This record gives sequence, C-alpha cells and structure tokens, in this order.
Amino acid sequence: MKYYLALCCIAKDEEFFVEEWLCYHSLLGVEHFYVYDNMSAAPLRHLPAVRRFMDQGRLTLMEAEGHGRQMPSYDHCLRVYGPECRWIGFIDLDEFVYIQNYTDLRAFMAEFEPYAGLILNWRTFSSNGHLRRPTGLVMDNYTERLHRPDADLHFKSLVDPRYAMGAKNPHTFIFAPGAYCVSENHTPIPAEESLAPPIRRRAWINHYYYRSQQDFERKVLRGRASVTPDKGGKRLEAFYEQTRFLREEDTSIRRFSPAVRKAMEQKLIPLFLAEPPHCGQDSPTGLQPYLDMARSLILQKQWEKAECALCRAAIRFDSDPLLWLTRAFIARQKREYARAEQFIYQALSLGELPQNYTELIRLRLELQQNDEARDLLFYLRHSPTLRVREENFQLELAELEEKAGKAN
Repeated sequence: MKYYLALCCIAKDEEFFVEEWLCYHSLLGVEHFYVYDNMSAAPLRHLPAVRRFMDQGRLTLMEAEGHGRQMPSYDHCLRVYGPECRWIGFIDLDEFVYIQNYTDLRAFMAEFEPYAGLILNWRTFSSNGHLRRPTGLVMDNYTERLHRPDADLHFKSLVDPRYAMGAKNPHTFIFAPGAYCVSENHTPIPAEESLAPPIRRRAWINHYYYRSQQDFERKVLRGRASVTPDKGGKRLEAFYEQTRFLREEDTSIRRFSPAVRKAMEQKLIPLFLAEPPHCGQDSPTGLQPYLDMARSLILQKQWEKAECALCRAAIRFDSDPLLWLTRAFIARQKREYARAEQFIYQALSLGELPQNYTELIRLRLELQQNDEARDLLFYLRHSPTLRVREENFQLELAELEEKAGKAN
C-alpha cells in the first residue's frame, strides 16, 4: 500500500468548486485523490488546480464517458487502485467530510481499522438565499443547515478496499462475507441498507446540495452520474422545496477556512505524511522507527501528528499489538478513555503482552475503577504466561500497585 487515506469522486462541470474541495480534504489528511471526469464541458485536466495536484503525484485523473458511470467508476477504483490504499472514501464534489474534535481525518479513522468501513451521515445545507454564485468559499457562503429527516438518513462510505467487493449504489458497498461497515459509535450497518440513523456527534458530511440557484440549475441540466437519462434526474422544483425545512446556522467548518484560502492563494498542497526517514514503502525497516517518531511527537505534545505517524505505520504493521498499545497511550493522555479502551482490547486480540495489561491498569485507575485495577494486577502477578521477571517491569508493577493502594 502507498496511502492510508484516499478519496474517490466522479465529477461533471464542477470547475468552480474542485480546487476548494481538493485543498480542504488535503488539509484534512487525504493523501491521494482518484477523480473520474464524466464528460465535463471544461475538462478537469485543463484546470490549473487539478494539474497542480497531478504534478505533485497527489491526484489520478480518469475519463468516464457515457451516462450512469458512477458505480462503474467506483468499481474500477476499487479494483485497480484499491490495493494502494488502506481507506478510500467515496463522496461527491458537493460533499465535505467534517470531524468535530480533530484536524486530521486519518487520526480519527484509526479506531475503525478493525471494520470494513465507516459510514458518515449527511448534514444538508441550504442555498443561503443565493440566486447567483457568490465569490469566495463554499464553506463560508453556505451556513444554513437544514433539518431534513429524509436526507439526514443518507450517508456516504469510507471503505477498506480489502473487503469492499463493489458499489451497490452511491451510498453503500457490497462486502466480503463477515465484513461490515459501522457508524461512528461502532454500530454495524447492514450491507443491504442505504439509510442509517443520523449519528453525527463526532463526524459527518456537509452536503452542499443546493448551493446557489444558478448552480442548482446547472446541476439539473447535467443530470446524475448514477443513472441514465431515461431514469430521471433532479428537478428544479427541488430548489424551492428547501424553504419548507427548518434551518439553523452552522459555521463549524469555518475553522478550516483560513488554511483553505491560504492554500488556494499560495498554490499549496499541504499534507503531513508522517513518514520517518528511510521508511519508504519498499524499506525493510520494521515498526520501531514509526514508534520512535510517534514518541518524539508525544514528548512535544503533538498528539495528532503522532497519531498520523501510527496511521502510516498501520499500512504495513496493523497486526502488531505495540502499534495499538501506543495508540491507546495517546488516547489516554488525551482523556479519550473509550477510544483508549478500544485500542487496548485490539492490542490484546493480537497478542497477550504484559504491557497491554499495564496500560489497561493505568486506564482503570484514571477512571477510578480501582477494584478492576487490583484484579488485573493480581492476574499479572500470578499468570504463568504473563509473569515477567525483568527489573524494569517489576518496578512498573510496584508503581501500579502503589497507585492502586492509594486509590483504595
């Protein structure tokens, strides 16, 4: 694999919006883009922003001629480019992934590695009264979130290409037997479902479905990439139907606006790859350089960069319990205790190391679950498979026992 996180989209006549979409998601940690141009009147390959991303090796552009090309394009991406990626998200140019407590999507995605995919529900935004296309960023111009029960149930998917067998529709995928997507709270989503309860506490997709009336009229004229013309498409009346929905101001995504504007003005393609020296894709070096890099970043309290370094490591070493143990330590330091617990249990599922139990004991003590902490200490002391006689580990046990005693 080359990339931890990539996005795939099919686009038609989106020349006014593609640069913002690329820069925003690049800032969010997306390492590569697979873009299918569905017969745009202004071909994407001629746009300076697209050329810039292509020249930097950050974008692969394909032509998708004909009607109803969305699912064939998704299937092509999975088949041809899936082996390059740990995650591929399949979204449109009017959709922006948003994460609540992170600035890098890769760090957020780490906890979902045990699954075949993550679904993110829509938040649909109105036209904000714009009849003509305004200047500036989409994320700044459209800030009225609609309460649309029908749309809120829809989602888009980020999938592990190892388990995604093909696209069922623009929203959901067919998975290998036993594999499945989950929502942000780890609830399994049946493969046959294209709708899911709108859980949007930590992450979602801002869906700028309407934009201005001028843009919506263009959308109606160009048709839908997922169907052929005889199947019907969008209606202009839908633009006026938005007036019947409740709305509220939502400017949360604007925290990224200054960085996006800077990237666009200065023609930058930002990305923190988090790759240690001499640890390229073909390097025989193991996990340790990534752990060393993460620990150096931890000492600087650069938690998210440390998490991204471990995501890059996960491309090759996701079955090593020490990867998950280090993730658990970071989550515990950030007081993300549910996340820390999940990482510890994932480490334990890969190998019963004493370090996994000491990290779990520390977590239990911080949560004031003192009886459980003492039970785990007793198990460590008496388990024939876990007893370790090295002096440094005995000192660590003594420290934990002292903390457990004080907690009592």
